[in-house]
Amino acid sequence: MRKQYSIDQSPLYAIRGKKQLESVLHIHLNRLDKLLKPESYRTFTNEKNREIQHPIGWLEEVHKRIARYFSRIITPDYVYSRKGRSYVENAYEHRGYHPLVKTDISGFYPNTSAHKVKEMFVREFKCANDIAMILANICCFQQKFLPTGSSISGYVAFFANKPLFDNVNDLAKKTGCTFTLYVDDLTISGTNASRELINRVTRLINRHGYKYSKKKTITYTKSATKIVTGVAVHCNQCKVPNERLLSITEARKAIATSVPSEHRSALIKSLKGKLQFSQQIKKVNDGVDCNTPLRYS
Repeated sequence: MRKQYSIDQSPLYAIRGKKQLESVLHIHLNRLDKLLKPESYRTFTNEKNREIQHPIGWLEEVHKRIARYFSRIITPDYVYSRKGRSYVENAYEHRGYHPLVKTDISGFYPNTSAHKVKEMFVREFKCANDIAMILANICCFQQKFLPTGSSISGYVAFFANKPLFDNVNDLAKKTGCTFTLYVDDLTISGTNASRELINRVTRLINRHGYKYSKKKTITYTKSATKIVTGVAVHCNQCKVPNERLLSITEARKAIATSVPSEHRSALIKSLKGKLQFSQQIKKVNDGVDCNTPLRYS
């Protein structure tokens, strides 16, 4: 396992001069304009009609290096979108016979501005102002906002908004509840998880310059089956949501009736992914390692 360290041990911490920055990022700042040229990104629209900005070439290499530095920084226990944890474990944290509330930050990466990133490098990493600006420009798409397709975006977005998430965690603790964060999904459970509590959370989100998704802001009663980061939570167990079970059944039928072809290969790949999801749920429920390779004829 890679060495984890506190933020003040990161190579990105307290960078005061340009030579130091060049050494940490393995770049020469006199070539910064080439690193940040418009052609350093490939932009496209995904199947959910969201624009993706993916760094390519040299910029992608630099982003990966920055991501490695970030990935080794110890984060608060409420963060589940990190190495060694999963969205299934995030859901399992909320098992139990109690209410649950959740919400989601709308357009999290596009609304995390270069200014906010620059302030993060000053506030959290204690970098000099000019160094923080350069780092923000490197991290952000066209020096404007965090790209949706970069390896750094999840890490940077968290630290840029750590004051918000710490506030939510403090609020949850004061009410005797459990808070978890998975990228931009905020979930709180416990006896006092209520509509009034999630309203206080959404006001915090607004106060920090973001909007929350009204569609994804949901209050569950203690007896309800809750959907948390795509996983069904009922009492003390996680389960595969009904629509996922149906999709597994349909995929099996399609594979059984299809002729050998590229289409069949795609179906098998899709089914493997669905079954792996089921295995992860079984693993968190009973501790059994179910990661046996799957084979299909």
